Amino acid sequence: MKHLLLSLLPALCCLSAGAQTYGYLTLRTGQDHAVSFSSEALKLTFASGQVTVSGAGQAATFPLSQLTSMAFTTEAAGIHDVSLDSRRVTILNGRLRVEGAEGAPVSLWSSDGRSLSPAALLPRGVYMVRVGGQTFKVLAR
Repeated sequence: MKHLLLSLLPALCCLSAGAQTYGYLTLRTGQDHAVSFSSEALKLTFASGQVTVSGAGQAATFPLSQLTSMAFTTEAAGIHDVSLDSRRVTILNGRLRVEGAEGAPVSLWSSDGRSLSPAALLPRGVYMVRVGGQTFKVLAR
């Protein structure tokens, strides 16, 4: 038995050496909407038809009925730097402001995954804003 375990040990070491390291858990709640969470201290809780994702200072709740996929990834998805584009997305005095996107559809989600009206008065927090085909992460102070 000892001989068998010693012969399997090198094979097990080789298997672990080739393991992929993933830095994010990415959840998709539609074809164009994805949110990524750091995999550090990640905790998933399923209750009442919802999944709550928490860890590394982040937390959000998503209805399972709206979740289209959930996978570990090496890069964060769905967040672009607002300076890469002529569009400017800000929250000023609790109101969403989108500049340089005339005629483009605008969608707004809270950090817990709830869809909000772009005209809503927004309390402090982090929001995801979809303008046309681009998603922005915006902080309301």
